[in-house]
Amino acid sequence: MHKANSIRMNYNKFYLVMLFVIISLHNFYHMTEVSAIPPFFSRQEIADASFDGYDINLDNNVIKKAYYNDTESELPDLRYIDYFSDGRLLNATLWLNKAFQNTPAIDTDFHYGMLIDADSNSATGLEGVDYQVDILFDTITKKWVKYLFDHSTISRHRTLALENYTSFFEKSNNFVSLSVNLDSLSSPNKYKVMFYAYVYQQDTAHFITDFSNWVDIPPPTYYILTSQNPLQLRAGDTKTIGAQLKSTTGSAPTVVEFTTIENSLPITLNIISDKSNKSYSNNPTFFNVAVSEKAHEGQYVIPILVKISTGSTFLPRFLFINNYSLSVPTEGSIFVPVNLTINVLEPLSDEERFREWWDTYGDLISLLGGGFAAGVASLVFDRLRKSRKNENIHSNH
Repeated sequence: MHKANSIRMNYNKFYLVMLFVIISLHNFYHMTEVSAIPPFFSRQEIADASFDGYDINLDNNVIKKAYYNDTESELPDLRYIDYFSDGRLLNATLWLNKAFQNTPAIDTDFHYGMLIDADSNSATGLEGVDYQVDILFDTITKKWVKYLFDHSTISRHRTLALENYTSFFEKSNNFVSLSVNLDSLSSPNKYKVMFYAYVYQQDTAHFITDFSNWVDIPPPTYYILTSQNPLQLRAGDTKTIGAQLKSTTGSAPTVVEFTTIENSLPITLNIISDKSNKSYSNNPTFFNVAVSEKAHEGQYVIPILVKISTGSTFLPRFLFINNYSLSVPTEGSIFVPVNLTINVLEPLSDEERFREWWDTYGDLISLLGGGFAAGVASLVFDRLRKSRKNENIHSNH
């Protein structure tokens, strides 16, 4: 009987251990699965430079700035791109300079889309691009279609999806809507996206292209790093500080432009770097901070709007022909709000002001005072010696 109870107890222990292992493995699997879910983020926006497209001539392998005029109203020109994700779909809207052409002219191929670097590695895929969403007008069926391509490092691609694409524009409106299911892209939790619009003119063998800059997903967080951290001033103080824009990605923006936002705080912030308010690379931007004498003690957050230029160069070889070797500049910028935090302290009392003044100049005054006293003493002793010498001369006579 005792042996049977012992066996039953051991079995119960074994059961509990196995149950614990199963639960642990389930939790581990669930955590791993959750960590692979693509990030969701709210609406972001890119500002693309006006009329910044490039004309690529494949006959002579020449690239130049595209020429825009009223007669070439069909040339695509990106102005703004907004995009967001719920963690399942990546959605984007390309805002154009003119109304979307639902039925393009004959002998022109229109394309709108996005390039995706799913692993944030420029050495994989084709020119760093792993996937491509491309919308184009099928001149045979007279319908718009949407492709999803998978690009390989060996300059080959395969079609993952092809569908007729509708309801992605509004008549006489200036936008094109794009979307992609992130499950089709291996559910990346960190990736980059570039948007584009281009047209191929068959009669002249010219491509007119307009690319946005690369954008990081999830979007980086930007913050201001000051020469003093935390930044502390007293009521009534004025101070010049150096500040740098930093991001959670660790990379410094190439060019930033700061704009102070009006507020009702008792602190005035003026940018004094240069007339353009720009800071290049790691160079600091200088601010003049003036705290009102009526400012109460506490922490104040000063809002600042930053324009970040993120232009680069891109080799869109897979869009045209494999031996294409010209790099296309990309131009764009994003606007992000950042905060400058200032701790305001109480004004110094008269006694504290004197102590602070003495701490600054006391040693110099002591040094000067000691030197003055030594000089006076030396002069007195010298006169005493001369007086005694004269007395001795007179006594000898």
